[in-house]
Amino acid sequence: RFNHEKEFIHLPIEYDCCVTNTEDYPLRRWFSQQSFQEENTDSYRVFLPNDYSDMEGETGEITNMYRLGNNLFMQTRESLWQQPANLQERVTNEIVTFIGTGEFLAIPPRKVLDDSMGSPGTKHKWATIKTPNGVAFIDEIEHKIWLHGERPQEISAFGLRSYFQNS
Repeated sequence: RFNHEKEFIHLPIEYDCCVTNTEDYPLRRWFSQQSFQEENTDSYRVFLPNDYSDMEGETGEITNMYRLGNNLFMQTRESLWQQPANLQERVTNEIVTFIGTGEFLAIPPRKVLDDSMGSPGTKHKWATIKTPNGVAFIDEIEHKIWLHGERPQEISAFGLRSYFQNS
């Protein structure tokens, strides 16, 4: 393999080219390099080997990710997680100053809703749809339909609860 400066980058010594790729990382999120408008290349297509972050595995594998507003959300089989931005700001005399590195995925994700009544999750990536009112998705495990606007709200409880319990 060669990089852009035409330097040789060797494969790791433990790499076995005869084995089919059976590695699966259902709790891993990868991210690309930042791209700038003045570039000739698309840095959003460059993924460095160590640009990833793993999530906790207590609520199952990641099934979907979506953006709502300026926030990134990850759906797992049993929960909904939010990835907080690593921004710190200071406002002085109407001047906003951003402090910190802004490193992506530096802060661990947090559960959006976690209570005794259950937590919104989904088993299927295609059970989620973005609407003008928010993101709606089906939680097959809890037999609920959720609408994520300002905060997740169970919309199946509004007159449809017995229908979903019997299905």
